Amino acid sequence: MDVWLVRIQSKKIGKVLSREGISYEKVDFEDIGSGMYIISYWTDISKALSPIHTIAVYYEEGKYYAYNYGNKPGAEEFNLNEYKKSFYSGYKIIGN
Repeated sequence: MDVWLVRIQSKKIGKVLSREGISYEKVDFEDIGSGMYIISYWTDISKALSPIHTIAVYYEEGKYYAYNYGNKPGAEEFNLNEYKKSFYSGYKIIGN
């Protein structure tokens, strides 16, 4: 996948959120804290153009949980710090 295509794909998340009337702000990895986020990350940073995976993440009672992560339906506990190096983009959902 070309880098320009990945950038377009990431921008589409913001367009979809806007179209659906969902308030959001674009965030860097260091900005992720309490609240609900949509984040994208490289699946294999050792390969030049590895696929990007997008998940929903929220913070509750000192732990992060993620949807669309792993093999279980629903939310799973998630170690956000493991994805610092592979983080690509993030959006905080406002008014959650």
